[in-house]
Amino acid sequence: MLKTPQYDICIVGGGIAGAMIAATAVRKGLNVIVVEAGAKFDFNNRLEQLRRHQVLEEDLWPWQREDRDSYIDTSNVGYHYGINDSRVKAVGGTTLHWGGMAQRLSESDFETASRYGIGIDWPISYADLEPCYAVAERELGVSGTPNASDPPRSTPYPLPGFPPGYEKAAWNGVAEKLGISMEEPSHARN
Repeated sequence: MLKTPQYDICIVGGGIAGAMIAATAVRKGLNVIVVEAGAKFDFNNRLEQLRRHQVLEEDLWPWQREDRDSYIDTSNVGYHYGINDSRVKAVGGTTLHWGGMAQRLSESDFETASRYGIGIDWPISYADLEPCYAVAERELGVSGTPNASDPPRSTPYPLPGFPPGYEKAAWNGVAEKLGISMEEPSHARN
């Protein structure tokens, strides 16, 4: 008689969040299963897939459907957010085409109803989530330079920020004349 495997935790979705949760649970000695509805991306075919997508305009993520997982904001502001436009349902999730930007939400993002009259306030605050950001940034190896507009941090960036690129340097003089502050985003690239 076959014995059914027993798991302490089942994680739905093999993207970056699911992978980080799975890694944390395994380190704590839990037996984990990750369930993914999408296909496994074959990295041996990556260059050919990108060529077909860029040159022949074929769908790089053929397992997506227009009607899958659409979300409509019900706050009466008339905004429709199509999740399928950028999300990838596959092992690895959106990290398969993620540019590595690793920025935190701001304190005001948690209070859009009370501050701006849009949507609803989150049931938690930025302060509640901030320690989780610190752990995730350390796990991912986030590189960053503190900016004036950043929300409060309990820990520094795990890695130093990248130097400004040529494109930013080209705008610095113009931004300074206009009184605009140029800031460097944080990245999960190390």
